[in-house]
Amino acid sequence: MSRNQKIFQFTIRISALLAVLVLFIFINQKRKHFQVTDVKVEIPGDTTLKFLTEEDVLGILKDKQIAFKGTSLSDLNINAIEKAIQMHPAVKAVTVWNTQDGILSIEVIQRNPVLRVMDLLNDNYYIDEDGNFMPAQQNFTARVPVATGFITDRFHQKNMSISEVIKDDSLSKSAITDDLFKFISLIRQDSFLTALTEQFYVNMEGEIEIVPKAGPETILLGNAMDAEDKLNRMRLFYTKGLPSAGWNTYKAINLKYKEQIICTKKTL
Repeated sequence: MSRNQKIFQFTIRISALLAVLVLFIFINQKRKHFQVTDVKVEIPGDTTLKFLTEEDVLGILKDKQIAFKGTSLSDLNINAIEKAIQMHPAVKAVTVWNTQDGILSIEVIQRNPVLRVMDLLNDNYYIDEDGNFMPAQQNFTARVPVATGFITDRFHQKNMSISEVIKDDSLSKSAITDDLFKFISLIRQDSFLTALTEQFYVNMEGEIEIVPKAGPETILLGNAMDAEDKLNRMRLFYTKGLPSAGWNTYKAINLKYKEQIICTKKTL
């Protein structure tokens, strides 16, 4: 390549770089004059979850005195908006972005509760599908199984998760919410057991019982050891045992002992 050709190529590259730089400066300067003209809030996912509405999301920003509508795009604090919304206990994730036409888009993913706990000390909270605790909301009640009885765990007040409890042997030995979470997580993988399970009850011995929608009044599971096997025996009892014995024959069944289904008949 000749010297003149090298100079020509270098000149072209410099010119292209300058053009890009000028365009960037032009867009940046123009951006300062764009303002947020409208806000679009999207809450995708399960439509039955109503922990948050568009009005709630905008109300959070108003309460935090975060300016957005009418604010220039260059002055818009997207990080502050995301942080404020993320603080809501029902929010799993939030993404905020803006477009050159002045639309501020906010996408909020809600937490998905799988169990509601109403404990012995009158605390009321949820455990979501990821094993995180979240407080009950006044404006909405999720239709999920309820756990009641002798539950005294305080992890929901310490901002802990089920995974953190499980990792600590001293905590997991005395905890009950980790066992409840394990059972409900397995039950949700089976549509038959999901439809059957309405309530969990923790008795005075700290053992977990299921209060089913049909069949016996209670199903004793004990702790979460061999949880999958216990639920398999529960399914077997309902699909093989009850149809032949009669749905109103038994008052209770006990599944806490390995490889056993102990049935208690109703008294006449």
